[in-house]
Amino acid sequence: MFFTRLISQLGLCLVVLATALLTACGGGSSGNPSNPYDPPILALHHDQIAFPGQKFEIRITGGTGSYRLLETYPPTVISFSDVNFDGDKIAVIPNAVEAETVVTIRIRDQNNGVFGETSFTVRPSYLSNFIWVSPFPNAPESCSSSGVTDNVSTEGYASICVGARGTAQIALRTNEGGLGNRDVRFEWVSGEYYFDPSDVGSNGRRITTRTDSRGYATVEIQTRANVPAHKATIRAVEVATNNWVQTDFWIATETFRVFPTDISITTTADHCYSSTSAIVSLFGGTPPYTYVPTSYISATPSTIAVSGGTTVLATTPGWCLEKTVQFRDATGATANVSFSYSASGSSEPEPEPEEPPAFTAAAPWAGATVSCANGSSYQVVATGGVPPYKFAVSGLPVAMTPPLNSYATMSGSTGTFTFNAPGNPGDIYTVSVIDSALSEKVFSLTCQ
Repeated sequence: MFFTRLISQLGLCLVVLATALLTACGGGSSGNPSNPYDPPILALHHDQIAFPGQKFEIRITGGTGSYRLLETYPPTVISFSDVNFDGDKIAVIPNAVEAETVVTIRIRDQNNGVFGETSFTVRPSYLSNFIWVSPFPNAPESCSSSGVTDNVSTEGYASICVGARGTAQIALRTNEGGLGNRDVRFEWVSGEYYFDPSDVGSNGRRITTRTDSRGYATVEIQTRANVPAHKATIRAVEVATNNWVQTDFWIATETFRVFPTDISITTTADHCYSSTSAIVSLFGGTPPYTYVPTSYISATPSTIAVSGGTTVLATTPGWCLEKTVQFRDATGATANVSFSYSASGSSEPEPEPEEPPAFTAAAPWAGATVSCANGSSYQVVATGGVPPYKFAVSGLPVAMTPPLNSYATMSGSTGTFTFNAPGNPGDIYTVSVIDSALSEKVFSLTCQ
């Protein structure tokens, strides 16, 4: 009897123990069939922080490929249309969030049915998705991106001329408006440009600024001189979130040109082109510029070192035909000047003296709002009338070369004035250009 009870109790214990083991191992009906992804087999690798509107990449390891999205949560932040597969990578573009939000995605390998799941945080960001790059208002009207070797269309990209200044601007905005007084760091990525001014010790490759009351952060950039046209890249970083946006733009060469392009001379047949000369100015392209020698016409100097430089074209007696002379820049681009003449009759009697060509002057920056920062320089070009030419700048007191209210003789047909101290926003400066007959042309600019 004792042994019968002992065997019965031992059997009961074995049944209880087996049931407990089965439950503990997940067997029988006590398992968790509601979670088919447990445990996940596909491994998903990524950063922990993503930002709205910015591509976020997840790398997949495991499985055999041909993956399919099963679920995103919450779907208002990551929808099915926001997820794209590319081989073993997933590209996700989150929607806007008001606060930090943890999101989850689940995928499946369609070839063998294994699953993967991961979560990451979408952090609010207020950066616009584009940096506006633009030249200063006094920039040359024509810049060319010819010579760019990236085999990419230049359409849709901003251009700043080689050796010129421009601005880069980005906005921090919410649905309620701009976010002022927020730190934004602009960074050099590639290309021949630098920030001016820039952060100390950054060698011109970084500048930190703050947004204005409208939410805009703006900095100045300077492109390097004497470089070929090429594509450049700039980045803006929202310091508080470390989110960033970068944009491409073109550093372009100003179209090579000469001014004036046509020179007309009236003379008698037996004094063809005797003692005749004309001043021409060369701009753009890639200096230095070289005169291509031709008979009966010389250029002094024959090499012009900088954009805006001048040379004197002089003819010798004995040539009475129309003629075209040529200049080349350092890349081989050409610009032409055409000489033409008309005979006024025989040398008996001598013709009446000719009136000089009408006095004209040009200033690409005229009427514009431009930078009056220390070191900013602007040019005026004069032609016709009676050389030599002079010019003077007048306005509110500021250190300038040449000094304010003092006429300076122009170098050939070009005059250059430089701010040696910053002008104040809204200050207006007037530039008077005169020839030796006191004909006058007046231009003005406004400091930004």
